[in-house]
Order: sequence, then C-alpha cells, then structure tokens
Amino acid sequence: MREARISRRCHADPLFCRSSSTRPSPGARNLLAQVELLPVASGFNSPIAVTGAGDGSGRLFIVGQAGVIRIWDGDAALAQPFLDISSLIDDEGGGQGLLGLGSIRSSSNGFYFVNYTYDPGAGRERTRIARYQVSSSEADVADEIGRAHV
Repeated sequence: MREARISRRCHADPLFCRSSSTRPSPGARNLLAQVELLPVASGFNSPIAVTGAGDGSGRLFIVGQAGVIRIWDGDAALAQPFLDISSLIDDEGGGQGLLGLGSIRSSSNGFYFVNYTYDPGAGRERTRIARYQVSSSEADVADEIGRAHV
C-alpha cells in the first residue's frame, strides 16, 4: 500500500482534524484491508463520475469526459446514451470536457444539470452549466431539445 502524507489542520470540530502521520492509523488500515475493488463494467470513454438515479431503480449514471452519459442498469450499460453532448463540448484533454452531473432529486420535475467546457473562439475556453430534463416518454433518455443554460 502506498502511503500518503497528510497535513495537520485542526479546528474546533473534530471532523476537520487530519493526522500528521505519514502512515494510516490502525483503524484506517483495518478498514482498508476490508475494501476490495472489483470491475463491474467496461467500455466507457474516460469515465469521470458516477451518480445514482435517486429513484430506487438502482440505475447508475456514468459520466464520460468526452460528453456522453451512459446508464448502468445493474447488469449492463444501456445501448442508447442518456445524454450525448459531445458536439457541444471542448474536450482537448486535461481538465476539459464534460465535468459533472447533478440533479434535483427531491423534485419530480426530472431536471438534470451538467457542467462542461466549451470554446467560444479565440482560444477562450469557458465552462457552462446547462439544465436538461428527462424525456417525458423515456426515463432513460434526456430531452436534449429542452436544454437551458444556467
């Protein structure tokens, strides 16, 4: 196991305390020994985030940096992307591309928000947040026509 150096910053709240040790604490070592990572899916293009649907379905949304969001239904990735905005984004590499996905889970409006970079020209990269809504006829597809920039 590779050790990481952690700086020490403590505030009145113990949640903000970090150990100055270069070795994991005995409790952390025990916890890490119990964690096992197993691949469950493949074939995704530069996945950068995974989030649950929040509706009890068990679906996972896998965000690809190149601009495609796919749904994992628990067994496989669905063939049709949930959202494909690859033509809108600038993904020249590094920290560019489709950067995140968020939703309003407490509401039944089906709104989803994405954060992505785009190039308005003259070498001026920008970031944009856009709102999409889940298709009224298909819960596994976003309605791209209703895009609104926030």
